Amino acid sequence: KVAELVLKDENGDTVNYSRDVIRTSVNDVSVYVPIYTYKTIRVQPYVVGDVPAGYEYVSLEQDVLQVDVYGQESALNKINNLSLPEIDISNATNTFTQRFYFQRVLDEKFGENVVRLLRGDGTSDSVLITINVEEQVERTISFPTSQIVVSGLSSDYEYSFDKDTVDIVIYGIKESVDYFDGENMVVMLRLKAADLKPGSQTVILDITGLGSVKVREAKATITLKQVQQDEESDNAAQQENSESSSTTEESSS
Repeated sequence: KVAELVLKDENGDTVNYSRDVIRTSVNDVSVYVPIYTYKTIRVQPYVVGDVPAGYEYVSLEQDVLQVDVYGQESALNKINNLSLPEIDISNATNTFTQRFYFQRVLDEKFGENVVRLLRGDGTSDSVLITINVEEQVERTISFPTSQIVVSGLSSDYEYSFDKDTVDIVIYGIKESVDYFDGENMVVMLRLKAADLKPGSQTVILDITGLGSVKVREAKATITLKQVQQDEESDNAAQQENSESSSTTEESSS
């Protein structure tokens, strides 16, 4: 843009002068004024890794959810959110915090001063991320075997459990384990064709309705009895007794 050169005094007032009295080297100046736009973008944290065995990553908290930034429109069109550097929780055994400064992240991602943080009253220049990690606890539940739902059993077999109850070990964060009442828990025994054989065997139970807790591998011992073979044996025995009786009667005659 081309603008006329205006002189002002120390108070900021325009000085009216005659060019015959005060001469300037130029009368007009060229001014380049970049046009910036602003945009509200979401602050996006990223968590990577798995906590060590015996611990649980519970939740993530952040004190700032979005920020206002400004820059040239071509640059802002490429930005939908502000992705923070990855937070590795591989060695985390308790809750910890990590702070990220917005302008530093913007410069690292888009180049220095390409996109700027729009500052104003109450504007935060950083975000504090809280990673909640808790140690897991266990609890043993005694579950009646009479309430186990058995599927895959053919009509040729009948079953029985070796005990009236089975121990189920649940685990998770203390609050979840303490308040777990098992009201929606369903314990199932899914028999496969290969499992259908007479005798006792240890089987793995499927458990659903656990909510926020998990379960260690739950097992039970079940005995299968082939009904058809027993009935055939009884029928054979009856037939044999009947034939013996007939032979005795014929001998007597």
